Amino acid sequence: MTLYETIDLLKKIALKHPNIGSASEGNIYEYMNANPSVKYGVFFITQGTHSQDEMFNHFEFTLFYVDRLVDDMEENRLQIQSIGKEILSNILTFFCEEFDAECENISFQPFTQRFVDETAGIYSTITIDVPKDVICPEEYWNENWAAPVTVIRNQDKRVVFTENGTYTIDYDPTIYTGLGNVEVNVNIDVNSYYNQGKTDGVNEQKSKLESISITENGTYNKEDGYNHIEVNVPDLNGDYNEGYNQGQADVAANARVLNVTENGNYLSKFSDPIIPTTVTGVYADGTNFYSYAYLEGISYDSGFMVSEDMKVEIWWKGDVSNTDKNLFGSQVNNNDAIFKIRIPFAAYRFDGEIAMGAVTYLNAESDRWYHFKMSYADGFWVDDVKIGDFSRNISGTPDKLYINSNTPYSFNGANGYFGMIKITTNGVENIIIPTAEGLKNITTNEILQVAQNGSYTFTENMPIYPEGELYKTINVNVIPKINVQEAGLKFGGSTFTEVPEWVDFEGITSLNGIFSNCGNLVELPILNVPNCADFDSVFLNTTFADLTNIQYWVYPKNAKWSQAFGQNYEIEKCPAIYMEGSTDYYQGYPFWGYSNYTKFTDFGGFIGLKYSITQDYSLPYLSNLTYESCINVLNGLYDFTGNGEVPNSSQGQLKVAQSFIDKVGDKISIGTSRGWTITA
Repeated sequence: MTLYETIDLLKKIALKHPNIGSASEGNIYEYMNANPSVKYGVFFITQGTHSQDEMFNHFEFTLFYVDRLVDDMEENRLQIQSIGKEILSNILTFFCEEFDAECENISFQPFTQRFVDETAGIYSTITIDVPKDVICPEEYWNENWAAPVTVIRNQDKRVVFTENGTYTIDYDPTIYTGLGNVEVNVNIDVNSYYNQGKTDGVNEQKSKLESISITENGTYNKEDGYNHIEVNVPDLNGDYNEGYNQGQADVAANARVLNVTENGNYLSKFSDPIIPTTVTGVYADGTNFYSYAYLEGISYDSGFMVSEDMKVEIWWKGDVSNTDKNLFGSQVNNNDAIFKIRIPFAAYRFDGEIAMGAVTYLNAESDRWYHFKMSYADGFWVDDVKIGDFSRNISGTPDKLYINSNTPYSFNGANGYFGMIKITTNGVENIIIPTAEGLKNITTNEILQVAQNGSYTFTENMPIYPEGELYKTINVNVIPKINVQEAGLKFGGSTFTEVPEWVDFEGITSLNGIFSNCGNLVELPILNVPNCADFDSVFLNTTFADLTNIQYWVYPKNAKWSQAFGQNYEIEKCPAIYMEGSTDYYQGYPFWGYSNYTKFTDFGGFIGLKYSITQDYSLPYLSNLTYESCINVLNGLYDFTGNGEVPNSSQGQLKVAQSFIDKVGDKISIGTSRGWTITA
């Protein structure tokens, strides 16, 4: 395979991936900066040093995946880089499997880069070894080629060695001019040596067992080509470990809706109907939706007057070549629309207009779902990408907003498929969905008035998973859950390594000392305790090094935290602890001890801390906090000054380690400017 064929195939394979909008080769900086309207995500190839030997071409490439950063850039950056790594892996895997190529030294490097847009992505510098005598099949150059394609090579001879003997590999000399006939002498005793015999035998049996459906107790015979395999199924009606664990595994693998909640017999099925939620939604990719309506020659009165604070969101699919048509809009004195999205005279684009201040979106495509959002304040958005802002205010006397037109007097609607419509006015979001009776405002429960008669076709797309065959009756022994609040249980001094599944914290109002001195716990549990007002000594004298799971807790922001993690000198890091609205003097003392927390370096601070921390055995013992952690503590303090308050005698006093003072330097003003007195 040639260099040209290899690069062209990589680009074609990439473009079959739903996350790839464009693919190219050359200088990535010149390409990205010279193409401001590039379709993201971008697959790009740059070349390195190529070489060859007698059998292979060795092509060195750097492959890029690039996408635009939006909204929460930090979270979006990680999502893009994670998706990019999987996409590059899939492209390489498909290429190598289809063309007997080998990809060496595969590693991935994430990056953030400013081109025309702020982007993130990932790249991989690899060497692809391509056989020199492999000719790219003709179908890969056909523009209508659709992945995946299975390439059939008549001369690809594969021999499976199963026992001792001689094997002949036959080739057709009129087609293949390679090695011709090859004889291989095999000398493997599969029943002798452990690493060779047992490993090969076990792997062979395992692959054959995958096709056996084990549904009940008994013995199974499976012809695997060489011998018979017998499988003995354990008693599924035995004790907790056998019955419950095996039952749960079977349920998880084979039943969609079986809910094992107590002891008893459960009839499991491979699949049951799954009914969508009642709210109709059409999403931007056009694949996940429940219902929609086709409007032809018909328009609806939304019932809302156009205003500058109005926001409209709509999902639509139609023929974009049908020009000078409106998805929705309103008129002033029967003249031009002042608030609308339309397909203008120039085909294959959309206009968003407010007071004729148009923002244009180019390169529209027919027969796919679009997601539009527009308002005077936020501008014009298509598929969650901002196209531009509006420069003019609404003038004249606005009329009502009409759907699939911009006037009740004559029809000039875009026609097409309409999904969910959201109209926000006066701060109220109204959701309009297609129903069998017509467009319905489910916020007010009213059917919209027809402003122009025409054709309305409703389609209800309800995904139903057909019911499968019966699986079996499973007897499950479930240990019942015990509600700690009702039973008044505490587990101080227990030796378990994790909080048991049967412990139920529903409705609990106090966890005071409940897990104190449980030194064998290996991981901080995730707690959903929205009513718990007291965490006093909850994990006193435990040995957690990482308290990251606190960020997943559901708990009141004014709970008491005195000695919650007291005398746990193994702590290394802890996220922020929320204390807004606190009313207790001791809420800020979770790390209470009688010696230094020497390993504790990474801390997110106390968010909203209002009451004093002055004891020597609290923050002064956190002497090794990083500079960033010290700043987190200062940033989390309640702002007395900004809220026009003066701290009382139990508020606004903070005693810290001298190292804290030394590290933050003049940044101590973050706290003192908020009305705090900070000393060592």
